[in-house]
Amino acid sequence: RTFDNEHTGSIEIVCRLDDHIFLSGSNDSTIKLWNMDQLASLRTFKREHTDAVLHICTMTDSNFVSTSSDKSIKVWNINRLASIHTYHLDHSSYAVTLCKLDDHTFLSGSIDGVIRLWDITKAELMQTFNKEHVEIVSCICKLNESSFLTGSGDRTIKLWDINQVASIQTFYNEHSMPIHSLCALHNTKFVSASDDGTIKLWSIMDYDDTYDENDFCINANTEAGTTRGTKKKKNRNRENEPWSLSKLFRSFHL
Repeated sequence: RTFDNEHTGSIEIVCRLDDHIFLSGSNDSTIKLWNMDQLASLRTFKREHTDAVLHICTMTDSNFVSTSSDKSIKVWNINRLASIHTYHLDHSSYAVTLCKLDDHTFLSGSIDGVIRLWDITKAELMQTFNKEHVEIVSCICKLNESSFLTGSGDRTIKLWDINQVASIQTFYNEHSMPIHSLCALHNTKFVSASDDGTIKLWSIMDYDDTYDENDFCINANTEAGTTRGTKKKKNRNRENEPWSLSKLFRSFHL
């Protein structure tokens, strides 16, 4: 089945609303509501965003949030053609990715490297996290009820606690190009995907940043199922200690 001939520009994002309903956002500045059993869209949300719709995040079965390169984030209800509320970002930035935390709160990541926490019930910005990424925040992934991950064009992944403005940990020096997608497998493991053509499996529990920045690699060129690597320790007093599988479990080369 093909759903076509409705958006007039490229489709940037599709997002599930329930078992039968999904949303699409396009660079034609519109959002469309679809039923998988029908070829025509059910509803079009238009004349609000004035530029490309970059990301959509469903909050409940009836509410969703969208972000656009027009520097706005909008909250919607599928039963209304007009948005419920609009958040305006500053003149130098716009959000490119969104991530639901619960039915009321969500995170946004912007081209300027800033992460923000929003509450749709209070229609306000709740928190701005420290600007630690030096390039675009391209993806955000909820890890559990209190923590989340961010990936960036600066090739780093950061772990955050929702109650702290500074990141808890930085995962770096494995991807050689920008990171575009993150997916949590459970509370301690996640995968990342990058422009470098690799998918990497990480363990948060085993992460150890006591190694020099350019000295660690696991499974970069080994067969699947093996876990070998080289490293040098910063602290020579720990030279005889067995090293653990920190940072990276496995690298899948595409």
